Amino acid sequence: MVDLCEEFRTRNVVGLDIAGDESMGEIPAIKEHIMAFQRAQELGIPRTVHAGEAGPAASVHEAIFLLHANRIGHGYHVLQDPELYKLVIEKQIHLE
Repeated sequence: MVDLCEEFRTRNVVGLDIAGDESMGEIPAIKEHIMAFQRAQELGIPRTVHAGEAGPAASVHEAIFLLHANRIGHGYHVLQDPELYKLVIEKQIHLE
């Protein structure tokens, strides 16, 4: 997927996005996702992770630190962790 983002980035592909059903419980990042998002970061491809809607603030933490998200889909529960919320503001991580 990252290869396609890189190949078509000059033709309307604007980033990489991942989402899962948080209502099913904790969804840990898997190695392949971590590696893909790391590569996307290295290539300067914007990265969105949907986290913190039904899941806890810890899912937002994982999205930022493991998946290198610079945009969080939803992220409502980030407010449960004042330090994480402060980091989101400082790093100017967009919350949808």
